[in-house]
Amino acid sequence: MARTRASTRSGARPFAALEPRAVLEMCVSALTTALAVASLRAGGRARESWALAALGVAALWGEGARWWRLLPEAREGVQGGVHLGVLALPWTFAARDHPGALWPCVVAGFAAIAASTAPTTRGAAKFARPALAAAALAASVAAAAGLLPPDRDRASTLALAAALALHARLAVALAAWIPPAVPGALTRAEAILAANGFTLAVALAAARTARELHLAPAWLPPSLDARALPDALERARAMIVACVVLACALLVAARAFVGGATPTPTPTRTPRAASRGLTASARASPPPARPRGAPLAAAAVMLALAAAFAHAWGLAPFPNPVAWTARRVLASGASARRLAAFWSVVLGGGLSAVNRVARLPGAPRTLFLRKLYHALAVAAFAPPALPAAATAALGLGLPEPEILALAYAHALALFAAAEVARLADPEVRVPTLGRGGGGGGGGDDDDDGCPKRAWRVVRVGAALDARARRFADHRDPGLAGGARRTVLFSHFSLLVGVALPLWLTPEAWAGGAGGEAGEGVAATLAPFAGVVALGVGDAAAAAAGASGFGGRRTPLCRGWRKTVEGFVAGAVANALASAALWRLAHAGRAEVGGSPGIPAVPAVPWVPVAAASAGAAALEATTEQNDNAFLPLHYFAALSLAARVTGA
Repeated sequence: MARTRASTRSGARPFAALEPRAVLEMCVSALTTALAVASLRAGGRARESWALAALGVAALWGEGARWWRLLPEAREGVQGGVHLGVLALPWTFAARDHPGALWPCVVAGFAAIAASTAPTTRGAAKFARPALAAAALAASVAAAAGLLPPDRDRASTLALAAALALHARLAVALAAWIPPAVPGALTRAEAILAANGFTLAVALAAARTARELHLAPAWLPPSLDARALPDALERARAMIVACVVLACALLVAARAFVGGATPTPTPTRTPRAASRGLTASARASPPPARPRGAPLAAAAVMLALAAAFAHAWGLAPFPNPVAWTARRVLASGASARRLAAFWSVVLGGGLSAVNRVARLPGAPRTLFLRKLYHALAVAAFAPPALPAAATAALGLGLPEPEILALAYAHALALFAAAEVARLADPEVRVPTLGRGGGGGGGGDDDDDGCPKRAWRVVRVGAALDARARRFADHRDPGLAGGARRTVLFSHFSLLVGVALPLWLTPEAWAGGAGGEAGEGVAATLAPFAGVVALGVGDAAAAAAGASGFGGRRTPLCRGWRKTVEGFVAGAVANALASAALWRLAHAGRAEVGGSPGIPAVPAVPWVPVAAASAGAAALEATTEQNDNAFLPLHYFAALSLAARVTGA
């Protein structure tokens, strides 16, 4: 990035010194943005299409002109890619045709570009920051005018524009806070994506909560005021939002235990540690950190938000959310029990197999071990995401995908609680049978000759570290040097990447009328975007890229580690997996049969599937960002946008 700043100030021509990889990545973003703009225009949303086109031009031009200021806390060696963080959510909500969510993302995108731009006094770049700030304000006014009906007065328009500008300011502040809070763990683009997504979820939930409490102001857009789902599904969505906010609150609280970690001596590599990308000193466990007050206070505020959402949707006081979830699961009857048995077999057996492989002498590379979790996600989560009629036709009899969406949210909260335990590193006394003191219990025999129960002290953080260290790579600096100095995000990103497409398609939770698959590509394949892009395409690309075709590996571009073989394998795997899921999702129709001359199972829409599959594979092959964060959103958006543009 030092070169970036120097070249910007010296007046270097835009796009002159970009790496070939970065050019290809920007081409993928440009094509996806053009597809989203075309889709919006086809749907009669000209105002939104112009705003998204302007945001895409600003983001890509800033990337090419190397406007970005240095961010020392970002993940090492990655300072670019801001256009992905800015454009990923607008693509998603353009695909969803949701202007109430698209406009806040566009306004926050302009603000994020302005905040990321380095100040300079040379050339036309000195006008970039004020111009982008003015664009954010203009977008907020245009958004207010587009979201409100024509009969609203000017005061309502200005109030909504001010609310959108405040939302953008909060998103920018959160994106600036995240990298220093977790140094070395995230890139600027990932921080922007996380900040924009969190603030948008809270803002939309707050708007719906105000509606439920009859406190909605006059300037609240009708698109946020309408009840789009049945009451049961609305409560499920509220439960998911509450769990996500709870997980974020726990992660912020975990940050309170980071500062006191004791640095370890200069690490030395051992052969086995080097094979896993770690150091010998990483096996040491630092003493527990002392908690700090500010993160705990912020976590308390977020917990209050989660409680407010739960209360507004009839899920509070505290026992009700847990009881409601339990009742909802038990209401599924035998299908819930079959799902529990299915997960016990798949997850229990899969996790045991992965751990055994990791312990083998000369264990495989970390990349291979991590991709095993991707494959396990496909086996565990693809069948429950199918419509209920399809699982019944296949003989599985699993419940509606709504149960899977709830399970994702609760698993995210449990992951966050485990991360708090890892960083706090409490000591737990565990009973054990045996002779000897073992840390506080006597080892003498009882009068009847049986051994007394002994106790041993277990440090929870050290135990979790030892398990996570087998699968850590360069994107997990929290284990570097033996100091648990930051939060680990790999498992969070994989879970959220798989869950987010299903969370974004609540109309698919009940599986449509009679539990059957919905009509079209968006309703049928979009919920599987994370499973396909990460569990199948990404894993296939990694395997083919590591081995090549016939032992031959052709770099995709000069100086880049990804290969042509990996790109081709990823694209083909994405397309074939999507085609298979299309047929499985419509399996229930084959039991009923179609009308004369009409096949029971519709033909696979190969044009949008092939276009989206190639685009996702191209993004995976060219980006330096976390695949788990961007591939599912890109594949989700590309499927729906390509289907709408082509009429599939």
